[in-house]
Amino acid sequence: MATVTIKDAVKTYPGNVQALHGISIEIEDGELIVMVGPSGCGKSTMLRMVAGLETVTSGDIHINGEWVNKKEPADRDIAMVFQNYALYPHMSVYQNMAYGLKNRKIPKDEIEQRVQDTAKILELEEFLKRKPKELSGGQRQRVAMGRAIVREPKVFLFDEPLSNLDAKLRVQMRLEIKRLQDRLGVTTIYVTHDQVEAMTLGHRLLLMNEGRVEQIGTPLEVYEKPQTLFVAGFIGSPSMNLIPVRLDPSGNQVILGESLPLPLNNFENIVNGDSSVTLGMRPEHLEACETENALMFLQVELLEKLGADTVVYGSLDQTDTALTVRLSGIHPVDTGDRLPVTITPEHLHIFDSDTGNRLN
Repeated sequence: MATVTIKDAVKTYPGNVQALHGISIEIEDGELIVMVGPSGCGKSTMLRMVAGLETVTSGDIHINGEWVNKKEPADRDIAMVFQNYALYPHMSVYQNMAYGLKNRKIPKDEIEQRVQDTAKILELEEFLKRKPKELSGGQRQRVAMGRAIVREPKVFLFDEPLSNLDAKLRVQMRLEIKRLQDRLGVTTIYVTHDQVEAMTLGHRLLLMNEGRVEQIGTPLEVYEKPQTLFVAGFIGSPSMNLIPVRLDPSGNQVILGESLPLPLNNFENIVNGDSSVTLGMRPEHLEACETENALMFLQVELLEKLGADTVVYGSLDQTDTALTVRLSGIHPVDTGDRLPVTITPEHLHIFDSDTGNRLN
């Protein structure tokens, strides 16, 4: 087991192209950290720097207290699972899993024991003699994971391992990875652009955007209190409604459009005067209500009836503001309806429109 410390990690490519701008995080022994963000944000580059597959321009990486910037990948005691599985097509499942151990001169009987034990954990026993081409995508991914497990590394690194699988199989494999990490307790860094994977797998999330850290926290901390507009819009499905508004000088309400007021808890100590801010409301926190209790009225333009939920898209009365509402269950609403909705003040998020930072 091991801790991983990343401090002020910078990556600059030729032509002064900076991919990472000082990434820092302390990863505890046995923790599963998910690095999440849109494609091109630098998360895979950061993972490859931990693995030793990319050089560190500046900053420090420590594994279990040991500085590893100059260490070769083979000397870092890590195991990496790639997006494309990276299996040897001419080798059997057994040979693929045993290959790294043979290179390390592990005794044959110990290799046999490790491979058999790992195959049992991953339910691969009946596939050990097969070649990768004879396996499904999910089975190949389990073999790639098995090849990492048999090495008994200090740290697991996963680089978008489920992105080539169909939706149903991704759910199944997420559960398997979660159970596996809970069982083995190996420190794990997992990279994905899929927020569902991030929310369900990670003990903590590191959200990245354009090579910078936007927020680090538990999945619930990130969901309930996003620290920036980027995080607010990235985490959640459907994504948070983000609406430019004016904050009333009293701090007791915001004004949507020209004259639609929405009451707040008191924010007068945060922003003084008639300031422009961005209001965030998660679709699932907006509730349909009786007309007399409505704070807003939504002109319904489009519906997604999902069975467990009904997602309503439309625009607010008195404004041209688009709004998405997620209602529980099969809701009796139709296109063209005028839907009364409300929301409690504690579910409102206020951001500085210029900096993007959270204000409340």
